[in-house]
Formats: sequence, C-alpha cells, structure tokens
Amino acid sequence: MRPSRTYHKRIEVWEYISNADGFGGNTTQDTKIGDSWANIETIPTDKLTDYGLDETQYGIRIKCRKRSDIDLTADNIFFKYKGIEYAPQSVTDRDLHGLEIEFVASGRNS
Repeated sequence: MRPSRTYHKRIEVWEYISNADGFGGNTTQDTKIGDSWANIETIPTDKLTDYGLDETQYGIRIKCRKRSDIDLTADNIFFKYKGIEYAPQSVTDRDLHGLEIEFVASGRNS
C-alpha cells in the first residue's frame, strides 16, 4: 500500500451525460461528479507511441486510490487538470486488490 502523501495533485472527475432535448433527440452535457487526489506524471513525447497515443496529444499517467462514491472505471468519464481535459485510454488495477488505479490519458484543450 502506498502512503497517502504520494497523491499531491487535485484532479476533477467529469462525466458525459445524455439528456433529452425535448424534440425527440438527445444532447450531451458535462457534469462534474467530484474531485480526487492523484499522482500525475507526464509521459515523455518519445514514449507516447508506446502507450498507443498520438504524438500530437498530451499524455499523462494518473494514479489514484479507488473510491466507492465515484466510478472511476466508467466509459463516459474524463478528467480535468490545469484546464485541460484528459480522456482515459487505459485503466489498470495496480495492486490487483482494487486499492490503486492507474490511467493513461490523452489530453486536449477545453
């Protein structure tokens, strides 16, 4: 188990929600579902292709503890950190006990 002091960055967890628009269709809306402490590492540009990311994207590795109140492994979530939206590309259970989750995420300016 990792000490809690390794999680020293604050990230926002957002979710895409589909709402009826009143005309028989749906619109998507971004909804903030919470904040979480995390350890964030930038992926070097020469290693982006090793993680399956394009060289024109921002790549980060996010490590955080699993939370019972936020489903961090949902398909429609994304993260915001320093004004940039990051979409998770892969999710890994670090210790195979569900305590720490690692995301490889690609970013775009919001």
